[in-house]
Amino acid sequence: MMIPGFSRYLQAVRKLPGIISLFSLLLWSSTGVSQAQPLVEPIYLPLIIHQTRPYYAAVSGLNGNTRSIFLYGQTLGNHADIFSKIGDSITADDDFLYPIGDGNYHLRDYGELAPVVAYYSQSAAREGRNSFSNFSLAAHSGWTTGYILNQSYANKAVCGEMESPLACEYRMVRPSIALIMLGTNDVYLHVPMAEYEANLRTILQMTLDAGIIPVLSTLPPMMIDWTVEPIQQANALLKALAEEYNIPLWDYNALLLPLPNYGLSSDGIHPDNLPGGAADFTPENLQYGMTVRNLSALYILQAVKGVANPEGQLQDEAAPIPDENQFPYPYPDESDPWKSQPY
Repeated sequence: MMIPGFSRYLQAVRKLPGIISLFSLLLWSSTGVSQAQPLVEPIYLPLIIHQTRPYYAAVSGLNGNTRSIFLYGQTLGNHADIFSKIGDSITADDDFLYPIGDGNYHLRDYGELAPVVAYYSQSAAREGRNSFSNFSLAAHSGWTTGYILNQSYANKAVCGEMESPLACEYRMVRPSIALIMLGTNDVYLHVPMAEYEANLRTILQMTLDAGIIPVLSTLPPMMIDWTVEPIQQANALLKALAEEYNIPLWDYNALLLPLPNYGLSSDGIHPDNLPGGAADFTPENLQYGMTVRNLSALYILQAVKGVANPEGQLQDEAAPIPDENQFPYPYPDESDPWKSQPY
């Protein structure tokens, strides 16, 4: 059955050669938990990929709860135009959003993102730097979910004696949104899944209690054989928690699967980019994982802002819903362990 508006979607796509839309509402979940019905139309992200078969994923879980969290945060004094970055080395990386905050970016065919860049660039998050270029107090190389909750790892120059890195970042920055991706080091260091889950629940509850919208990201693949199953287990958990807490999910893992070497660098762990290309959104650069992460982050910020703060909503028209029967996801590939499992 053709979903209403799909023909208009196809017409729009044909005007942009090589560009497809990424289906933002995940319909296939290894968690077995049925997804809550969204209260708003799902968001779709355009992304250039090299394969002829499109993969769909982006942000799901945007609904009335997203706005409720935002409004509660406003009563606590959170800043509507500031977000925080929470994570490990993949988030602390100099190429993740920093070039955008410093003005070293080229939107190319994605000019509709200019307003969201301007919106989150207009205010200082900390030390005079905007949200994109802010040095997060809750993002550091090698960190696990446990480290971010441990006061021993906090920056003592600015954090309280008994304050964790996460609590310190939230107190100092007072964001309305937190982009959270944690778990790569938990997997690599063999942190038990039960401990990982407990830490994630603490992180999510702290974020919600602070009136901050948590955008929970899935983990990228690792090109290390033994990590396939634990990464898949971690991502299934992340999806289940996003549904349970009724919060946005950013499926970064699914964005990487179509890319050469999953968009990873030679170490098989960290997303890659060409020198100077992390925020230059050309078709060539969008074959690399960090460039894809930066582009998708902008669309996700645009989507969350539009749902959470409709009074200041960007005026771009949302894309119509594609027919998931015409473009099924995923395409099983038994030769590739990352693509052979139900998603």
